[in-house]
Amino acid sequence: MSSKGIGAGAESVRHALSTLRLILSPNYAVIPITETSLLKEPWEPSCAAIVFPGGRDLGYARALNGHGNERIKTFVRNGGAYIGFCAGAYYASQRCEFEVGHPELEVIGSRELGFFPGTFRGGAFKGFSYNSERGAMAAPLYVDDVAWGDGGHVDFPNRLTCYYNGGGVFIDADKMRDQGVEVLAEYEGILNVPLGDSECQAAAVYCQVESGAAILFGPHPE
Repeated sequence: MSSKGIGAGAESVRHALSTLRLILSPNYAVIPITETSLLKEPWEPSCAAIVFPGGRDLGYARALNGHGNERIKTFVRNGGAYIGFCAGAYYASQRCEFEVGHPELEVIGSRELGFFPGTFRGGAFKGFSYNSERGAMAAPLYVDDVAWGDGGHVDFPNRLTCYYNGGGVFIDADKMRDQGVEVLAEYEGILNVPLGDSECQAAAVYCQVESGAAILFGPHPE
């Protein structure tokens, strides 16, 4: 199930639906859902995972703060999964810091879901502009195949490039293993934001949330 309401970017929704359907069909039905459905309909019993695509995390907050976020947290804690791309990752972190100091783009604040128990800080690279490809790039990543748990059964490269447009860095994610956090991938190269004590450039993380989990991405693998 993928969010397509307030905050979700149209292109991000389109790519998330297309890619997830390609991967998961016919075992799972991938359907878009609005904030009204999230707030009022009984979606939890038939849902395996809820996906928040790129867009604007403040839009998600305006629509879902309070009751909506409590339903999402309960769903994940009870064994569900949350997948967040870019804005969906900002929204699922304990603290969002975006373009700090920029007179028009700055967004700073705590977030209710808090699946990643720290700060997601971006943009990781310079040049972001809403509704534009001007700041988009093929970001170089190092992928930890051990963290992905492939056990040597899947052959994929440790280094690759991935579409990026405004995502952040999970600050000090490598210091949070005791909180259920595993780093899945790191950015390579020099970033545009200050890092934490560890200098880890975490681009994607897995977060254990009681009986469920959240997988969060700064770039857009979808």
